[in-house]
Amino acid sequence: MTTETAAPAKATVNAYKLRQLLAKVEPHVNHGDYYPGIAGLRLEGDGQQLHAIATDRYTMAIARTRTSGAGDWAVTIPAARLKSLRHWVKGHDRDTLIDITPSARSIAFTSPTAELSMAGEDGDFPKWRAMVAKLLAKDPQPVPLTAVTSEYLSRWGAASTWLSVTQAGPNEPFIFFGDDFIGLQMPARREDGATREKAIAQWSTTLGAAPAETVESPMLDKPSSAVPAATRELLRQVLISANDLFEDDDAHPSAIGAHARAGVHAWMAHRLLQALQVTDSRLAEQVLRSLDDELEAGDFSETAWEEADALGHDPKAWIDDYAAARARRAEKVAAEREAAAQLTASD
Repeated sequence: MTTETAAPAKATVNAYKLRQLLAKVEPHVNHGDYYPGIAGLRLEGDGQQLHAIATDRYTMAIARTRTSGAGDWAVTIPAARLKSLRHWVKGHDRDTLIDITPSARSIAFTSPTAELSMAGEDGDFPKWRAMVAKLLAKDPQPVPLTAVTSEYLSRWGAASTWLSVTQAGPNEPFIFFGDDFIGLQMPARREDGATREKAIAQWSTTLGAAPAETVESPMLDKPSSAVPAATRELLRQVLISANDLFEDDDAHPSAIGAHARAGVHAWMAHRLLQALQVTDSRLAEQVLRSLDDELEAGDFSETAWEEADALGHDPKAWIDDYAAARARRAEKVAAEREAAAQLTASD
């Protein structure tokens, strides 16, 4: 009779995903000496997801990514070793697979070209799953006024460009939701008896009474994600181009080529945007907003010429070759029409 031996605990993830995972939670790492159990970054695996968790008691960040592996395990990496780990991971190509192998008191990171091992941090890490689940189960209460410690707000920029925020009550933590990310921030404790009414009263002499008429607020538009709109427009362009390509039987050959190129380029842009959104949603938003500014300015063709020239290409030759090809096509079409006219006349 043979007995099965459980596979050793392990997780495998590519370098890019591991780098992103660490970056999302590292701003929340506790670097103090008073609470050794949380003085570092926690990694936990379950065979399907790799979680990274960090907290300094005022904020907590939890990020996750899909992984392959086996076993349930958890190791807290000391805060003092995070810089070494970050540089080690950064030294690999983004698609390089990294094996993470935990043991009772240490953890090892292994790639095809290098290995890094370090001891784990002693002390008990908070039971974050039960804590977060309890917070999410609470019925939301009205929050007339709440307070934040502004120095902590900048930490959330590493998580995502877009975060949803909720708060179950005036004294409950802010809860931030992002893609494969959840975070907590405790509200600030005010000792000055601040209320919503007092805050409004402080500005009454400046703002005066509320106007009766409707007031437009053009500077207070809510920012929205640019990715869904761009995705919709690209897919729309693909379908319209395909329709024009196959339905317009009388189209000129140059128009057919334009329809085909528009559809192909829209599909390429859609696939590239999909990939960028999956790998780095913040960068996708930044790129689209930059593109929107360039299109609004209307000088992108001049910029394209300058960038082509800077890369060592010859944009003038491109235009000249294209103009010559158009002229040849026009001469060919004119000759064909002349031949057809002569044939008709002879008949």
